Amino acid sequence: RRLAAELLHVQDISLARELEEVEAESRASMQIERIADAEDAGEQPEFSEDEYDDDEDDVNDEDDSLNAWEDKMKNESRKHSHGRPRLQALRKAVALKNDRSEIGKQGSYGFGGGKMRVNKNTKLGDRDQSEVAVNLVAEIATHIASKEIEKNRRGTVLCFLPGWDEIKAATELIRKSATYNEDTMKIMPLHSSVPQEEQQSVFTPAKEGTMKIILSTNIAESSVTIDDVLSVIDAGLVREMSYNAESAMSSMETVLISSASATQRSGRAGRVAPGSCFRLYSRGVHASMAERPTPEIQRTALEATCLQTAAMTENGIQRFLSKALDPPSEDTVMYAVDRLAKLGAIQPVENGEKLTALGRTISNLPIDPAIARMLLLGCVTKCLDPVLTAAASYSSRDPFYTPPGMRDEARVIRKSFHDSSDLLSVCRAWEQCNDLFSNRDYETVRRWGSDNFISIAAMSNLTSVRSQLLNDLVKLGFVSERDCEGYGQRRVLRYDAEINANSDNEALFKGVMATGLPSNLAARRSLGAFGTLRTRTESHAGLHPSGVAFHRKPPRGVAPLPKWFVYREMVLSSSVFLRDSTALSPEQVAMFAGHQISFAPKIEEDQNDGAGRDGGLLNADGSVNVTMDIDMPFDGDDVVPSSRFDRSAAGRAKFLLDEWVFLGSNCEDTMDLLRDAREELNMALNWRVMYPRKPPPESSEEIVDAIALMLRIVDERERRKNRSRARFTRQESSGGSPRRKF
Repeated sequence: RRLAAELLHVQDISLARELEEVEAESRASMQIERIADAEDAGEQPEFSEDEYDDDEDDVNDEDDSLNAWEDKMKNESRKHSHGRPRLQALRKAVALKNDRSEIGKQGSYGFGGGKMRVNKNTKLGDRDQSEVAVNLVAEIATHIASKEIEKNRRGTVLCFLPGWDEIKAATELIRKSATYNEDTMKIMPLHSSVPQEEQQSVFTPAKEGTMKIILSTNIAESSVTIDDVLSVIDAGLVREMSYNAESAMSSMETVLISSASATQRSGRAGRVAPGSCFRLYSRGVHASMAERPTPEIQRTALEATCLQTAAMTENGIQRFLSKALDPPSEDTVMYAVDRLAKLGAIQPVENGEKLTALGRTISNLPIDPAIARMLLLGCVTKCLDPVLTAAASYSSRDPFYTPPGMRDEARVIRKSFHDSSDLLSVCRAWEQCNDLFSNRDYETVRRWGSDNFISIAAMSNLTSVRSQLLNDLVKLGFVSERDCEGYGQRRVLRYDAEINANSDNEALFKGVMATGLPSNLAARRSLGAFGTLRTRTESHAGLHPSGVAFHRKPPRGVAPLPKWFVYREMVLSSSVFLRDSTALSPEQVAMFAGHQISFAPKIEEDQNDGAGRDGGLLNADGSVNVTMDIDMPFDGDDVVPSSRFDRSAAGRAKFLLDEWVFLGSNCEDTMDLLRDAREELNMALNWRVMYPRKPPPESSEEIVDAIALMLRIVDERERRKNRSRARFTRQESSGGSPRRKF
């Protein structure tokens, strides 16, 4: 009862705060509409200075005017009336709260005039709604399971929780419960990160005298059906991914489920025997729920959708998508169109946008437009095999999984495949798995997957997607039939395929991979705290702790940490994290990363900056020498160096990448050559798009071979330096006298 009262207390305060916010927005909307009506009629709008005063004396007047305005909106069916249902739902929830009997004094609040009033300084301690719900779920689950066992019934208690962290917490709480019996109660987590073999065990009926307690996310809401569910415990929460187009950042938020999802969850119980559903939220909270979940088109990136729209109409992507049943926001569409234009996939016309030749080719590939461009560039640079695996992995779930309580062990195993790239870890794991499938039996492959925390089912799916992409490239003419062997889902590239000549050039592959994530470049801050990076839109971000390139503290006795990274996605949780990162060299950044290189603005050098200070991308001898500090605030398209910025390096920089990365060199012609090579590579791609079945011009072949050779030389030089550093460190630690210092 204490937990239930605490949960209701948290929910009531959440409802009160949301109602106050929505009412404030509605009053502001009323004011804007009134001004707009007056301006349309050619009249001077009238409003008082204290219109937004929230004094208690004005509350009822505001409510009356708001209700009157809502009636007017209903009669006129104005375009902006779509926000009113949310306000009505919240007011209904408050009315239901009024009717609910009090559960202790702590859960009671005063209401006036239909409004819920909560002291803004009310303190809830450190426990939020999700934490309280987890505790209550654990208590109820063990209680129900023990009661069902006493009645000699067998079956399942299905508990809906928002995410993996809550599942782990509930598992520990159930095991510590006084009513938990390990012999008669079987705890089963059901989550996408759990190996498929373990997921299948939830379908096995419970034995006589036992109960299964399944802790699941919304995966059990409609994706799977478990027949022997006797009771459902619904926490009423779901973890949902939302996307901010302006910052290109995804955030995983715990939100209330919709009423449709609540109905779906309750229907999971009682399929083969009488069942029950325990909802851990009040009638008021249920009334405040949205009718349906937020449509995916309103919470995801829209590049692929906009590209397909441009393939169907030239009358404007924004205009077309605005006619959808649940149209996305104009800002999201605008940013998606801008990114497609930077990729060269669309170009503006008089009434909208139309596809370019590159865009039409990309639209025929069933993957993200930028990843599709990366795949085509892999054909041009003759390193298609690893690029195929990378593109397929972006369209599949991660084959690596983390068993409960073994996060560090799983990360060490993943790092054994590659120590600076999450994507290359997947590529190398796939290569090993594919070799085992070709030369060993399935049982050997299964053991290998279990030892390395790799899902064989996910690897099989990745192989299927990979073959599908290869078939699409063959149909488009980018890959010759003579470079392939096998058919359909078993089609692969031959080991001696001409289009795979540079597949062993890891430096070239990482550069090509960066073209698939052109906006996702990050740099280590030289003046910030260890592990702090910055991106085009975020000044302080960090590598995700699950990544192979993550370090908790500066490593000793090894090569310097990479300065540049390309990442798959930026997520906001407890902080801003970069997931699935890959380290890049400065040459790879200059050659492949970002969208556009422009001339850098002239920046005066500080008198205090030493003349011999090195800040260029490359030295005169071509060696890597990057000491540029990119701690630069920016506003829109303006780049304004801060006082901590290396003005000497910026003053020598000749080019600017995506308006935030300075590119410079002590050798005057180096940057010109790199920029020209980059443009030649883009021209080679465009030529291949226009004539996919013709052999490329000899000049394009020479450019590609020169780039591949340059990156191979730079990569080998860095490897030699790292070996020398390691040797020096060993000599120093053993008390020897090293001859050279780095």
